[in-house]
Amino acid sequence: MRPRVRVRLAVGAGACLARLKPRRIEKVLAFASRGARPATRDEAEALLSDVLAASLRSHGTEACLRRSLAVVLLGRTRGVWPTWCVGVLTAPPFMAHAWVEAGGVMIGERAGAAFYGRLISVGPPRPPAPRRRPPVSEDRSATARAGETARTPSDHAERR
Repeated sequence: MRPRVRVRLAVGAGACLARLKPRRIEKVLAFASRGARPATRDEAEALLSDVLAASLRSHGTEACLRRSLAVVLLGRTRGVWPTWCVGVLTAPPFMAHAWVEAGGVMIGERAGAAFYGRLISVGPPRPPAPRRRPPVSEDRSATARAGETARTPSDHAERR
Protein backbone atom coordinates (compact mmCIF):
# COMPACT_ATOMS: atom_id res chain seq x y z
CA MET A 1 0.00 0.00 0.00
CA ARG A 2 1.28 3.46 -0.82
CA PRO A 3 2.51 5.49 2.19
CA ARG A 4 0.17 8.42 1.57
CA VAL A 5 -2.87 6.15 1.45
CA ARG A 6 -1.76 4.47 4.67
CA VAL A 7 -1.52 7.85 6.42
CA ARG A 8 -4.96 8.94 5.22
CA LEU A 9 -6.51 5.67 6.34
CA ALA A 10 -4.95 6.11 9.79
CA VAL A 11 -6.28 9.67 9.99
CA GLY A 12 -9.77 8.51 8.98
CA ALA A 13 -9.72 5.61 11.43
CA GLY A 14 -8.54 7.96 14.18
CA ALA A 15 -11.46 10.29 13.47
CA CYS A 16 -13.89 7.37 13.72
CA LEU A 17 -12.35 6.09 16.96
CA ALA A 18 -12.49 9.58 18.46
CA ARG A 19 -16.29 9.31 18.52
CA LEU A 20 -16.21 6.32 20.89
CA LYS A 21 -16.21 6.37 24.69
CA PRO A 22 -12.74 6.44 26.29
CA ARG A 23 -12.89 2.90 27.71
CA ARG A 24 -13.95 1.51 24.34
CA ILE A 25 -11.05 3.35 22.67
CA GLU A 26 -8.70 1.89 25.28
CA LYS A 27 -9.90 -1.66 24.53
CA VAL A 28 -9.61 -1.21 20.76
CA LEU A 29 -6.09 0.21 21.06
CA ALA A 30 -4.98 -2.51 23.49
CA PHE A 31 -6.07 -5.08 20.91
CA ALA A 32 -4.45 -3.19 18.03
CA SER A 33 -1.13 -2.85 19.85
CA ARG A 34 -0.55 -6.61 19.99
CA GLY A 35 2.57 -7.70 18.15
CA ALA A 36 4.02 -4.20 17.77
CA ARG A 37 7.37 -3.16 19.17
CA PRO A 38 7.81 0.08 21.14
CA ALA A 39 8.36 3.14 18.94
CA THR A 40 11.53 5.15 19.35
CA ARG A 41 11.35 8.91 19.80
CA ASP A 42 12.49 9.50 16.20
CA GLU A 43 9.89 7.09 14.84
CA ALA A 44 7.10 8.72 16.87
CA GLU A 45 8.12 12.19 15.70
CA ALA A 46 8.07 10.96 12.08
CA LEU A 47 4.60 9.48 12.61
CA LEU A 48 3.31 12.77 14.02
CA SER A 49 4.88 14.71 11.16
CA ASP A 50 3.21 12.44 8.60
CA VAL A 51 -0.20 12.81 10.25
CA LEU A 52 0.10 16.59 10.46
CA ALA A 53 1.17 16.79 6.81
CA ALA A 54 -1.78 14.68 5.65
CA SER A 55 -4.58 16.34 7.63
CA LEU A 56 -5.30 19.96 8.38
CA ARG A 57 -7.97 18.84 10.86
CA SER A 58 -5.27 17.26 13.02
CA HIS A 59 -3.77 20.66 13.86
CA GLY A 60 -4.78 22.70 16.89
CA THR A 61 -5.51 22.07 20.53
CA GLU A 62 -9.01 20.72 20.00
CA ALA A 63 -7.83 17.98 17.63
CA CYS A 64 -5.55 16.26 20.15
CA LEU A 65 -7.63 13.10 20.43
CA ARG A 66 -8.01 12.64 16.68
CA ARG A 67 -4.30 13.41 16.13
CA SER A 68 -3.03 11.05 18.83
CA LEU A 69 -5.24 8.21 17.60
CA ALA A 70 -4.06 8.71 14.03
CA VAL A 71 -0.42 8.62 15.17
CA VAL A 72 -0.74 5.33 17.05
CA LEU A 73 -2.75 3.70 14.26
CA LEU A 74 -0.23 4.81 11.65
CA GLY A 75 2.54 3.48 13.86
CA ARG A 76 0.79 0.13 14.04
CA THR A 77 0.78 -0.12 10.24
CA ARG A 78 4.56 0.29 10.44
CA GLY A 79 4.96 -2.30 13.18
CA VAL A 80 5.64 0.15 16.02
CA TRP A 81 3.53 1.48 18.86
CA PRO A 82 4.07 4.75 20.71
CA THR A 83 2.30 5.03 24.06
CA TRP A 84 -1.14 6.65 23.72
CA CYS A 85 -2.16 8.77 26.71
CA VAL A 86 -5.20 10.71 27.87
CA GLY A 87 -5.13 13.00 30.86
CA VAL A 88 -5.91 16.41 32.25
CA LEU A 89 -4.00 19.61 32.63
CA THR A 90 -3.23 19.83 36.36
CA ALA A 91 -3.05 23.62 36.55
CA PRO A 92 -5.98 25.93 35.77
CA PRO A 93 -7.66 25.94 33.36
CA PHE A 94 -8.38 22.25 33.83
CA MET A 95 -8.97 20.54 30.49
CA ALA A 96 -8.63 17.11 28.94
CA HIS A 97 -5.82 16.31 26.56
CA ALA A 98 -4.57 13.34 24.52
CA TRP A 99 -0.97 12.80 23.42
CA VAL A 100 1.60 10.17 22.44
CA GLU A 101 4.85 9.32 24.13
CA ALA A 102 7.95 7.42 23.13
CA GLY A 103 10.65 6.53 25.58
CA GLY A 104 8.74 8.38 28.32
CA VAL A 105 8.88 11.68 26.39
CA MET A 106 5.80 13.51 25.10
CA ILE A 107 5.95 13.89 21.32
CA GLY A 108 5.05 17.21 19.71
CA GLU A 109 3.77 18.90 22.87
CA ARG A 110 4.71 22.33 24.12
CA ALA A 111 4.07 21.61 27.80
CA GLY A 112 5.99 18.90 29.59
CA ALA A 113 4.60 15.77 31.21
CA ALA A 114 4.72 17.45 34.63
CA PHE A 115 1.76 19.64 33.64
CA TYR A 116 -0.54 16.67 32.90
CA GLY A 117 -2.13 14.02 35.06
CA ARG A 118 -2.43 10.77 33.11
CA LEU A 119 -5.78 8.99 33.31
CA ILE A 120 -5.55 6.38 30.53
CA SER A 121 -2.47 4.94 28.87
CA VAL A 122 -2.06 2.25 26.21
CA GLY A 123 1.56 1.35 25.69
CA PRO A 124 3.25 -1.30 23.60
CA PRO A 125 2.51 -4.83 24.75
CA ARG A 126 4.95 -6.38 27.18
CA PRO A 127 6.54 -9.68 26.23
CA PRO A 128 4.90 -12.57 28.08
CA ALA A 129 6.66 -13.75 31.19
CA PRO A 130 8.24 -17.20 30.89
CA ARG A 131 6.00 -19.90 32.29
CA ARG A 132 7.44 -21.70 35.25
CA ARG A 133 6.44 -25.17 36.22
CA PRO A 134 5.91 -25.79 39.91
CA PRO A 135 8.73 -27.78 41.47
CA VAL A 136 8.07 -31.48 41.98
CA SER A 137 9.17 -32.86 45.31
CA GLU A 138 11.74 -35.64 45.12
CA ASP A 139 9.69 -38.27 46.98
CA ARG A 140 6.68 -37.83 44.67
CA SER A 141 8.60 -37.40 41.42
CA ALA A 142 8.96 -41.14 40.78
CA THR A 143 5.27 -41.87 41.40
CA ALA A 144 4.17 -38.83 39.41
CA ARG A 145 6.20 -39.96 36.40
CA ALA A 146 4.75 -43.45 36.63
CA GLY A 147 1.22 -42.05 36.69
CA GLU A 148 0.49 -43.35 40.19
CA THR A 149 -0.85 -41.38 43.08
CA ALA A 150 1.30 -41.14 46.15
CA ARG A 151 -0.02 -43.23 49.04
CA THR A 152 0.53 -42.56 52.66
CA PRO A 153 0.73 -45.16 55.46
CA SER A 154 -2.78 -44.15 56.55
CA ASP A 155 -4.12 -45.16 53.09
CA HIS A 156 -2.88 -48.73 53.69
CA ALA A 157 -4.46 -48.81 57.15
CA GLU A 158 -7.87 -47.76 55.79
CA ARG A 159 -7.92 -50.66 53.31
CA ARG A 160 -7.60 -53.32 56.03
